[in-house]
Amino acid sequence: MSINQKLLNYYGAEISGNKKLMEYVVENELYGPLLMSSIENHYDLAKYKILIIGQEAGWLDSKVVKDNVSELLEHYTNYKMASKSPERNSPFWRAAKTITQFFKPDSESELNYLWTNVSKYSDDGGPIAIEMQGEILNRLNLLPGEIEIIQPDLIVFFSGPNYDQAIQMQFDNQVKFKRVNSNIPEKEFAQLTIPNISDKTKIYRTYHPRTLQQQQKWFYLDIIGHEARSRSRTDGCLGDA
Repeated sequence: MSINQKLLNYYGAEISGNKKLMEYVVENELYGPLLMSSIENHYDLAKYKILIIGQEAGWLDSKVVKDNVSELLEHYTNYKMASKSPERNSPFWRAAKTITQFFKPDSESELNYLWTNVSKYSDDGGPIAIEMQGEILNRLNLLPGEIEIIQPDLIVFFSGPNYDQAIQMQFDNQVKFKRVNSNIPEKEFAQLTIPNISDKTKIYRTYHPRTLQQQQKWFYLDIIGHEARSRSRTDGCLGDA
């Protein structure tokens, strides 16, 4: 079964008919949820699988039906395809490309990674309060199941320290943050360990790319790339591609 079919089945089971979720989302006029799809199965075919995680789904159109899984997946596909166009040169998408270039053979598509956000919902395109995030997660917590399905080799949270609590909430407060570089504070750049995720999966959290650019810390991406490649070779997950 393809990753897309597994995701479709998972999303359908978790969202369709979830009345408590829909009542809360509609009552609070939230946008979302953000659902993932392997565009033309490029993620399935990637030699090294990467998941990029941002902050919140601020791009979702309020007109998208909030429990129509097929429509939400189509919206994701259209948006991610558009992110590869020349005019879409935001820091976030440039950072995603920088990370994937460390592991992408020339023969692979630019769509060889998946992307989601810490928060699957947004409040009129902006962040939602942590209390509201907790209420949503009591009704819908997709990230652990998504990771189990897509089995990434590398996960990069471009969320910054202000979203650490929201990350913890999705993994039963069992996430451990560890300093990666003695010269860089943990709040700026950390390695994560999350129960039930393979030790071979490399997980990092750093600032949102917009902040990396503003603070002239874009080189953190190079550290992630080199660190992940080095550890992957040690674990036998990556050859000399």
